[in-house]
Amino acid sequence: QGISVISVDGLLVENSVFRNTWGTPPSSGVDIEPDTPAERLQNIVFRHCSFLDNYGDGIEVFLAHQTGESAAVSILFDNCRVSSRRGPGIRVTKIGDGGPRGLVEFRDCVVENTEGYGIKVQDKSSTRARVRFVRCTLRNTAINRQYRAAWTPLWLHVNDPKLTSKPGGIDFADCSIEDRRDRPAITVEEHSSDYGLFDVTGRIRVLNPFGVQTRLGKKQEGVTLEAVAADSPSDGQQMPLRAPIPPPAGQRR
Repeated sequence: QGISVISVDGLLVENSVFRNTWGTPPSSGVDIEPDTPAERLQNIVFRHCSFLDNYGDGIEVFLAHQTGESAAVSILFDNCRVSSRRGPGIRVTKIGDGGPRGLVEFRDCVVENTEGYGIKVQDKSSTRARVRFVRCTLRNTAINRQYRAAWTPLWLHVNDPKLTSKPGGIDFADCSIEDRRDRPAITVEEHSSDYGLFDVTGRIRVLNPFGVQTRLGKKQEGVTLEAVAADSPSDGQQMPLRAPIPPPAGQRR
């Protein structure tokens, strides 16, 4: 990892670049991953940081070892950018039904030009720590269809159904997805369960010449997430909507 965060109360990282991380998994730009329930993730802020060309996720928050007895988490990524010719964007994972409370927030962040998904929220219980995206943009993400993940900008995923029976608990406030491919902007996927989706809120503007497509599943409870068509990019710059899409790159190593 470019940086591993295991336990801290009060961490501020500003104006830093995390680039070209590879080798020992997860090979992320930043990996926030406690080893025990007693470790703390409080008052953590990454501001105006860039995560570039890492083999793993640019940003990973992995809370499998936290429990309901752990201190409430407080993590903020503010005005950060993720881009990668090698890997995906942001992953928040393993906040199960017995996981910690608190908030993981991404504010005014941009994920663009990534090989894999833009955002993945995986095995995330709707009853535990909230995950919130505020004014975030996914632009030209999940370029490589052969990448080992769902071919979608925004992926809500249940990989281990033992961790949560009520996946969800996510907010998207004034976010944008800018894409040029004929596919869902948002995909909900469960590998071996049929729980559905719970308590997912917000509004996402989708700019795509093929229209707005989503795959949220048939079972929903407390889901008010809207995906609406956008007329122009979030930054006001012209996006070549019908520019040719290059053929998929080779399988990620």
